[in-house]
Amino acid sequence: MKRELGIAAVVAVVAGNMLGSGIFFVPGELAALTGGGWPTVWLWPACGLVLLMAALSAAEAAGRVPESGAMVVVLHRAYGPKAGFLKAWADTWIVGPGVMASIALVFGELVGGMFGAPPMLFAVAAIVLLTLVNAAGVRVAGRVQTGLTALKLGLVAFLCTGGLLADAAPSSATLPFAMTPALLGASLAMVLFCFDGWLDVINVAGEVRDPERNIPRGLIAGVVIIAVIYVAMNASILRMVPLETIQADSGKVPQAFAEGVFGATGSLWITASMAICMLGALGGVLLTFPRVVWVGAQLYLPGRWKRGPLRTLGAEPSGSVPLPALLLSAGLSLVALTTLSTFSNLVAFMTATMAIFVALLVSATFALRRKEGVPEGFQVPGYPWLPALAAGCLLALAVLVTIQDPKHALLGLAWIGVGGVVAVWLRVGQQPHDPSSTSLMRDAK
Repeated sequence: MKRELGIAAVVAVVAGNMLGSGIFFVPGELAALTGGGWPTVWLWPACGLVLLMAALSAAEAAGRVPESGAMVVVLHRAYGPKAGFLKAWADTWIVGPGVMASIALVFGELVGGMFGAPPMLFAVAAIVLLTLVNAAGVRVAGRVQTGLTALKLGLVAFLCTGGLLADAAPSSATLPFAMTPALLGASLAMVLFCFDGWLDVINVAGEVRDPERNIPRGLIAGVVIIAVIYVAMNASILRMVPLETIQADSGKVPQAFAEGVFGATGSLWITASMAICMLGALGGVLLTFPRVVWVGAQLYLPGRWKRGPLRTLGAEPSGSVPLPALLLSAGLSLVALTTLSTFSNLVAFMTATMAIFVALLVSATFALRRKEGVPEGFQVPGYPWLPALAAGCLLALAVLVTIQDPKHALLGLAWIGVGGVVAVWLRVGQQPHDPSSTSLMRDAK
């Protein structure tokens, strides 16, 4: 594939994939959950720090494999071929469709509410539209993603500034603050979900110019930018929304905030801002996840399958887009959208699985240093403590999400078990289709 993405596009993918509508809702949810507003602000920079540690660790691991779908190859080299296969399986059937469907669903609800139309109509339209944009080529998709990210960062910065400069709303209510271990876990899970998407850019490393430098720089810049914006937005919302409003209905916090800053037109401002945030996030994941599907098919499909109907799935793209993988990802996201149907179900279905694989990627730093030595390029600072701490936090998140919604979380994890059975059936890691013999794996070494 052609390397057509510069540092601006890398930062746009990192920041754009993270910045969704969660920041508008979670501050109110935290205040209602714990009984405190300002005492929970520290959670945002704390979670940003955890993900910055994870980003630094992932950057070292991915720097060894500056190729599209790098996460699959990293896990293959660190833990063996079955680990790489399961990552590709999870992103193809669980994480990718779940992420895309959940973002599209929120976008549909926002836009559908504005126009009084069925939300599912706009959710499907968003997936189809951005699939067409990505099909036009990585350069077009990168420019669209950069533009959407710049637009939504500008809108959120405008809202933050308005909230910080306007007169604070008076509040006569007080909520008893409580932060038990269970509430802390639930709070961290909500905040960390708002940061989700920071790692997706690694999957387009094969289309990034000078990836050894631009991937680490883009990861760090994107995480820091979003962490600062989240802290500012959280402070703005808590200044402008009285505690009694939060106490009555935390779901109305975004509208209350916008109306407090902009008056009667506030609801339109906040809805449009959230819709643009979701559209930018959807464009980012449609750019990144199909690369994992393509690499998984290229490395792990048996030779006899490559001569059948699936032969194009792992074939080298004639242009800059793995089109069959893109269409499969979009199609599976539409299936997830229509079957799971609610945001909470989609989040629980994918988050535990996603957190486990990110923890494995972060901890791959240990395995790769033991097998291949210290890399010549980027090296994670604070080794070994920093990656160990980041991986531990991510695994704790997986446990907490599973406890909160075991039905849907275990459904996603069970599908990983199915992937393990499929890996045995396909004889992954054995001849004649051992991925270590492919050109992609040789180039990665």
